[in-house]
Amino acid sequence: MAAYIGPETAFGKRSSYTQTGATGWGQFGSAGEAQQFLQKRGYSSSFQQRYMSGWEKWNKGRQEQQDIMGQYEAAQTEAREATKARETEIRGLYDEIIGRYGPGGSFGAGYEAQLERQKTKEVAAGSQALVSSGLYGTTQAAGLGKKFEEEVGAPARLKLEDIKAQAVSQAQKEKAGFIERIEDMYPDYAMMAQLMAQASSY
Repeated sequence: MAAYIGPETAFGKRSSYTQTGATGWGQFGSAGEAQQFLQKRGYSSSFQQRYMSGWEKWNKGRQEQQDIMGQYEAAQTEAREATKARETEIRGLYDEIIGRYGPGGSFGAGYEAQLERQKTKEVAAGSQALVSSGLYGTTQAAGLGKKFEEEVGAPARLKLEDIKAQAVSQAQKEKAGFIERIEDMYPDYAMMAQLMAQASSY
């Protein structure tokens, strides 16, 4: 990076600089403006050359500082976008888990189907036994399905619902903790102020 070249460095003494009526290189947006300023005031060619040499060094330093600021801001933007993408992905995973274990979710569907098959099989076996014993038309036959639900189906479903509720609760708690720990990434204003100060000091 170009070293700082101040008026006193470019012209030897501050007084010889202030006599030009200029307040600093930063007042000129281009080399053309600086040259026009000097020409209007009728300064010598050698003085103009020294002045413009200093301005070009200052301008190079300013551009380098601006490049640093641009790179810094680009890195900040990239980091924020990457963090936001990870946040969205993790939120989605938690929502998927909650949906899977929540009402209407897919978890336990296979177990429910297995219970129904087992119920059908046991009711059929019980009905066959009643047929063989001549009791199929009695109230015992009507109560086979109810008996299965009381002894097997209902307890199994309650246990399944308990597992699902615990899973949803845990996932919701972890999601809430994750959201609470999220920190928005803001630019390092102290660093930006320092870079801006350096840029304006050239």
